[in-house]
Amino acid sequence: MTTTTPPTTDTLDAEAFALARDAALDGIIAATAGAVAVDASRAQVRF
Repeated sequence: MTTTTPPTTDTLDAEAFALARDAALDGIIAATAGAVAVDASRAQVRF
């Protein structure tokens, strides 16, 4: 009879941290892209 060990809290914390980190990076990338788009539109207005 084999028993499967439930995931430990350390494993769950690591997964939650990875998800949170990925979400934060996605947010930073989106914000940067938005800022670049705004800068590009301002540059078009100037020239």
